Amino acid sequence: MIIFVITTLFIFGLLIGSFLGAFVTRFARSESVVKGRSHCDSCNHQLSWRENIPLISWSLQRGRCRHCKTKLSIFYPSIELATAVTFSLIFFIKSFNPSILNSLTLTENVLFLIFALIIASSLVIIFFTDLIHGLIPDSAIIVGVVSTILLKLTTAGFSIWTFRQGLLDPSNTLGKYLLQTGYLKIYSLNNFGYPLLWDLGAALGLSLFFFLLVVITRGRGMGLGDVKFAFLIGLVTGWPKVGVAVFISFVLGSLWALGLMALGKTKFGKTIHFGPFLVIGIPIALVWGDTLIRWYLGLH
Repeated sequence: MIIFVITTLFIFGLLIGSFLGAFVTRFARSESVVKGRSHCDSCNHQLSWRENIPLISWSLQRGRCRHCKTKLSIFYPSIELATAVTFSLIFFIKSFNPSILNSLTLTENVLFLIFALIIASSLVIIFFTDLIHGLIPDSAIIVGVVSTILLKLTTAGFSIWTFRQGLLDPSNTLGKYLLQTGYLKIYSLNNFGYPLLWDLGAALGLSLFFFLLVVITRGRGMGLGDVKFAFLIGLVTGWPKVGVAVFISFVLGSLWALGLMALGKTKFGKTIHFGPFLVIGIPIALVWGDTLIRWYLGLH
């Protein structure tokens, strides 16, 4: 069952990745992603369905346009493959904890997956748009923020409802008395209300931190796009994992810059596109954030 779902998500990711690729390539040209058929950027020939099969068409055509033979960008299949792998990994990582999957209803799992895939798609757009064009689309950030809030509220709502049903269970002799004392409200605040406020605080705090960096470096360190993206990073990772995400991003960005300088492809003080490294820091913080924090604090 898990293999079937992962395979299905991989194929679905290829299809969505093709759409995301069109968005990324058209964004800098201010072209609509929903209007107009796909075409070769060199000869402007409209592509047929055979030339639009994700990953396969690019491979069969050996990375060239069938008509003008111009070499096609490697970013097209890269975006499709990255989306497919990301979609599959989301379910694969979640399936590592079967106790969670089994404790959730089908509706909860489906809603989680839908919101998670939308957030992942936003991050794929941000990664490649900043990598290629040096820009971070506001639309991708907005979609990511709204989806993250809906995911957190949906998860909280289902959990609170399940907890309340447990208190109402006839076998729970203390349940009705706890409800009368307002215990459900206390439970909801401690487990969901306050953590959500901490997530919002992490989002606002990171945005403020990045804004100060922009002011101090006069835009040479990072741009305002990174400031807006920081809000999404803090909201997705939450506190204290946001610290791990940012630390990993700065380490990877620094290593990349040092590598480019060693190869003579950049100079000290020259701006690099930092968005892709921020995107990479998010899944690392979500999956290994707790482990890295405990290791850093010396906890076991």
